[in-house]
Amino acid sequence: MQIDGYTRLAAVVANPIKHSISPFIHNLAFEKTQVNGVYLAWEIPESDLAETVENIRRYDMFGINLSMPYKQKVIPFWMSLVLQHN
Repeated sequence: MQIDGYTRLAAVVANPIKHSISPFIHNLAFEKTQVNGVYLAWEIPESDLAETVENIRRYDMFGINLSMPYKQKVIPFWMSLVLQHN
């Protein structure tokens, strides 16, 4: 994997999440398919959830996979992104 100025970011977001094997799986897939991307495990506090969702667009990320405990708590933030996009 080569990380450069064109590398796009993807992440799994949860708390706790540092134990996840998702970065291993997704980074291997990026490598095998020659996608210039990197996948990280982000362990964020709930207070950072809105900003994290906004950063998907701000930083032209591939996106995030959201896990517990944030699956339901993120709905209002997703809706604001959808409304901004339309």
